Order: sequence, then C-alpha cells, then structure tokens
Amino acid sequence: MKKAIIVIRPNKYQETKKALEAIGFNALSTTLVRGRGKLPLKYNVADFKFKRNYNMYNSFMSKRMIMLYIRDEDESLIIDTIMKVNSSGNCGDGKIFILPITKCVRVRTDEIDESALV
Repeated sequence: MKKAIIVIRPNKYQETKKALEAIGFNALSTTLVRGRGKLPLKYNVADFKFKRNYNMYNSFMSKRMIMLYIRDEDESLIIDTIMKVNSSGNCGDGKIFILPITKCVRVRTDEIDESALV
C-alpha cells in the first residue's frame, strides 16, 4: 500500500478529479495549500524583485493538495494520469510524492490493509 500526495495548480483540480474518477479512484482527500518551489536559476533575483514589485522570498502561490491511498500496482497508473492532466512544461505544474504505508485499518469493520482500502 502507498500514499500519493499530489500538489497541483488549483485550476487543474476539477480536470484531475475527473481523470482519477475515470480510472476508478474516486476516494480522495483534498485541501487548499499555499507554497512555492525553488525558482529556476534563469531568473535574476534583483531583476525579478524590481519588475514584479514583490519579495519573492515571502510570496506563496495557492495550490491544491490531493491525497490518495493506493495499492502498490496502481502507482504507475496514478502517476501517468496526473502527469497527463497537469504537465504543461512550465514552472509550478506541481509535485507527486509516493510514500509507503505500513498498516491500514478500517475502524468500522476492523478490516486490515488492502481490504480496508476498497
């Protein structure tokens, strides 16, 4: 079992949700987050501050974070689907994190691990 944490642009959320539902993943958690990745080296810091009139070190962008719990064999399917919908080739497209899950228990029924996911 794995946990997929996906951070994407807010305007891509509905399209991403529909794509996940189309491949059978309709159980997810989501939240609005704010953050910023590292700026590419091609930007001149002094030039960027002057032209954009804000301090880039204190600026954060709105993002949407999606969390899914998946079976090991579904990892590639999730990554491919997220990449297809969200990849524009520009900075800020997002990140996908895949983490191992050691235990899962459904509280209502005491089901354990993969049977608790479906």
